[in-house]
Amino acid sequence: MNTYLDQLFGSLEKYRAELKVVMDREAGGKNQSLQLGVMGQPDRARVATAALSRAPTSSRSRVDIVYPDVKEGSPEEMVFRIQGFIVSAQLPPFMQTPRSSGKTLQPKQSVKITGLGLEEFDQALKGIQALRDVVSSQYDYTTLTPWKVETERTFSTLEASNRYFSSSHEASGQETVTLGKQVDPMGILLKIGQELRSVHVQDNVVAYYERAVNKDTSIVSYQQISPGFIRPGHLVELQVGVCSVPIGKGKNMMLVKLRSVCVLSRLVEHDFNTMNLQRMINVAPMNKVKRKVGYDEDVEEMETSIEKRMRISDDQDENMTN
Repeated sequence: MNTYLDQLFGSLEKYRAELKVVMDREAGGKNQSLQLGVMGQPDRARVATAALSRAPTSSRSRVDIVYPDVKEGSPEEMVFRIQGFIVSAQLPPFMQTPRSSGKTLQPKQSVKITGLGLEEFDQALKGIQALRDVVSSQYDYTTLTPWKVETERTFSTLEASNRYFSSSHEASGQETVTLGKQVDPMGILLKIGQELRSVHVQDNVVAYYERAVNKDTSIVSYQQISPGFIRPGHLVELQVGVCSVPIGKGKNMMLVKLRSVCVLSRLVEHDFNTMNLQRMINVAPMNKVKRKVGYDEDVEEMETSIEKRMRISDDQDENMTN
């Protein structure tokens, strides 16, 4: 096995069982109503959510899934949850400029996860489809582009992403947020934002956490971590929003917007490293190679040379005497 994904897909039953335990726990937890799988139940998404158009009078308006029946204050985006194993990720730190045909592309961060064929994960994908139907209620259904489920080694996946920048129009009314060193250590994103005339606002922020359980007290805590420590094979929980955005020519596209990534388990990484270490220990010993280090031979040569000179000198003395 050469990668974390080889480890993951090479021991399917083990890791599928681990994910099953996690999804069952979350389905019965205090945030069960925000599990994407719940949205896949008949009529649940239609009754429990609402679609909010950012600009109701415009045909080119973003539409967000929000809590229904908000009587006071501003509408609140619904942030859903889903668990799975990472199969690919584009996360900070940001180290190079994305270009195509010499043009700077709109950079984004993304995570793609799989449920390894678990029914609970596929139910969550049905939840996404149900939320798509809620979004489409704000305009002609035919203008919404199809949402397709991709696969990784035959298993269904879900990708969530978020751009680093919003246009000045999209960011209207929002405060800008500074790009931290863990996201943009070389200042590359800052330059891209200036080139694109775009800004980094709260809507573009993604948070990164790791779940920890105290062995003595069983108390659960969540710690913020650097995104550089998140990689394929990790069991994670994603927090996501669902919205649609205009893409031109009268069409709209649904997005699963990444809000946070929380590492729940690094078991795949641990097993992979343990197995590699074991292989190194069990490697057949190499043929021994002799080597000489030091100056012992040099000393012996010097002593031999001195002895030769002494013999020659003695011989010469003896000849002179005779």
